[in-house]
Amino acid sequence: VDAVKLWLMWRARGTKGLAESVDVAMAAVDYFFQKIKSRNGFRLVLPQYEGNTISFWYIPPSMRDQKENEDWWKKLYDITRKIKELLVLEGKLMIGYTPMSPKNLGNFFRMVVCCQPPPTLQLMDYAIEQIERVGEKL
Repeated sequence: VDAVKLWLMWRARGTKGLAESVDVAMAAVDYFFQKIKSRNGFRLVLPQYEGNTISFWYIPPSMRDQKENEDWWKKLYDITRKIKELLVLEGKLMIGYTPMSPKNLGNFFRMVVCCQPPPTLQLMDYAIEQIERVGEKL
C-alpha cells in the first residue's frame, strides 16, 4: 500500500516535485529538532533524529527541579500520555507517543513529519506551543 501511495505521489508531482516535498519536510524536521533542543522543558530521547521522526519528552515546570528517580520517570511517562490525551480532546494536536521497552524507557513523544500536508515552520512552532501550554498545567 505504501509503495502505491509513493508511486501515485511521484506520478502526480514528478521527480522534482517529490524531491521538493521531501526537502520541505526535512527542513521542518530539522527546525523542530533545533527548537526543542534549545528550549527549556524539552528533552530529546536521542541526541540526533533519524529520518522524519523526533523522539522527546516534555518536562513540566513542576518537575524540573525534582530528583530524577524511578518515581519521577513514572510520573513523566504518565504526563506524556496525559498531554497527548488533552491535546486530542481539545482538537488542537495529534501527536504520537510510545515506550521503548527494550531500553526500559516509558512513554515519550514521537513527532513524525510527513510530506503531505506540507509542513510549515509555523506548524512546528504551533506543536511546541500546544505541548507547552497543556504541559505547564500538569
